[in-house]
Amino acid sequence: MTGGIYGDELPGRYYTLDGRDYYYIETTGTGWGIGEIPETYVGESDTLYQI
Repeated sequence: MTGGIYGDELPGRYYTLDGRDYYYIETTGTGWGIGEIPETYVGESDTLYQI
C-alpha cells in the first residue's frame, strides 16, 4: 500500500482521480521523494481509493 498527495506540477509519477493529480508516496522504505516509484512497481496495475 502506498499513499498519494494532491499537488500541481510536482516532479515524478502521479495518478489522476476526479480531475486531480495525486503524486505517489512510497511508504515501505526511507529515502524516496514525492513522485518517486521503485522500479519494481512501474507498469503494475493500480487501484485508487480516495479517503
